[in-house]
Amino acid sequence: MIVVMLAIGLIFWPLRKHLYDLIPARDFAEMAKLVAMGTLAAFLAPGFWVYIVALVVLIRKATERLPPHESRPAWRVTLWFLLLMMTPNIPVVPPTGVYLMNVDHSRMLTWLLLLPALLEARRQQQQEALHHPTHKTPIDAMDVAMHIYFWGMCAILAFMYGPSFTAWLRQVAEWWVDIYLPYWGVRFAFSTHAQIRRTLAGFCLFSMVLCLVSIPEMTRGWPIYGAIQDWWGEAWGLSIYLMRDGMLRAQTSTGHSLAFGFAMATATGLWLWLYRFTRQRWVGWLGMVVLLAGVGTALSRATWLSAGLMMLLFTALSGQVRHIMLALTGSVAVFSVLAAVVPAFQELINKLPIIGNPEAVAAAAAASPEDDKEYRQAIFEGALELIKDNLLFGLPNAISYLEYLKQGQGIVDIVNSYIGIALNFGMTGLVPFIGMFIIALVKMWRLRQRLDPGMDGWYLANSMIATLFTIMVMIFSTSSISIIPYIYYALLALAVNIEKIYSEPEYEPDRDVVIYRPPPFPRYAS
Repeated sequence: MIVVMLAIGLIFWPLRKHLYDLIPARDFAEMAKLVAMGTLAAFLAPGFWVYIVALVVLIRKATERLPPHESRPAWRVTLWFLLLMMTPNIPVVPPTGVYLMNVDHSRMLTWLLLLPALLEARRQQQQEALHHPTHKTPIDAMDVAMHIYFWGMCAILAFMYGPSFTAWLRQVAEWWVDIYLPYWGVRFAFSTHAQIRRTLAGFCLFSMVLCLVSIPEMTRGWPIYGAIQDWWGEAWGLSIYLMRDGMLRAQTSTGHSLAFGFAMATATGLWLWLYRFTRQRWVGWLGMVVLLAGVGTALSRATWLSAGLMMLLFTALSGQVRHIMLALTGSVAVFSVLAAVVPAFQELINKLPIIGNPEAVAAAAAASPEDDKEYRQAIFEGALELIKDNLLFGLPNAISYLEYLKQGQGIVDIVNSYIGIALNFGMTGLVPFIGMFIIALVKMWRLRQRLDPGMDGWYLANSMIATLFTIMVMIFSTSSISIIPYIYYALLALAVNIEKIYSEPEYEPDRDVVIYRPPPFPRYAS
């Protein structure tokens, strides 16, 4: 608890006077207080339900002290992004006579914040429709894709798997909380670009806190958030501490190093846009260094390469080819220095073309025949054969056909989100799932083409393109576990908000947020 509280203080206290263009002072103070009190409640509460009672009280007070003229749905979604990774998602069985689903921190947070945000936003839409009866909201392609994806899975589960009504209802209820609410709760929440900046800044701020926590977790081998699990006396099958080259792969509150690396890489992509609003250049660069440190402590080669791809893509979209060369040169220099200290970096460099050492890779593979890469390849090939034979609707209980690929934990680890969807729901599930990402990328590309280069929205579109494309790459090498699906469903909904807000005819970008000097050296007009 002391380590986490120190990390919160090291992030929120120094930045309180430098992020007013991102988060108003009153909101910043409220968010810092909520994070600190929520963290204390998680570590000190003797059980999950005591923590939930404390969380309900804190959220109620935070929403009651709403700033004047502020949208309540937008404020609720801001708090959801801020608190999403505050506590591990340890599953707990509700103490009721009727069992529906396990609950955890993220699910309770979704119920407490996103469901009211959705209901309030819908109520506001109905009131606007009464005042403007001739105005009709056009049907968005993203909404159609989400409906096809969600209800298609529900139909396949009912007709292909043949469960009892109770079992079907339980699974649909879990999907509704884990998929439907993260999307629709964010979908109608925002009406101004300032609300979007505040929300994404809150997510990045707490990501920086976790990055600081991850450093002693990796270097000292301290599973810091494991103390909450032990204190609550609850089992968490997902939380497995992995080692690489004698070091603990950081996972902090996310429960898995891949989920932690995914979240930190996503926050890095969003910070590529947000750091331009910091009042001092060093604050923006310091935030970037802290987030990249978190990406590094996950000790995941796929995450490292994905983060590098994202930064290169962003700089390319921003038209700064010379910065691409600078980033490449700097990355090679940093990796070369770290390789002398961290063997995992040397292993990555050995696998790179031209500068790598193929003999060292071959020797390592011979010493460890059950290589992670070989396992992923075996999973991919075995699953692909099943998908070919059940292309349209997938194969019920497909995992049972891959029992021969059980790993040390006694499970078949489908380390590919696309394969997992295609196995269970075929192209009926996979096509709309990929389609949502493609629609979001198209929306951001159209917005980028519509706005003048150098404006606030133009850089936001570049950041979203780079981040969403990198997410599509990252989930190719990891399952959608822990907080991963919450993040990308929320960002997909956010893409619809961004296009709407920045494309409205009355939207006129303020001159004080025009970026005159291109990245990575931003400056604004006075």
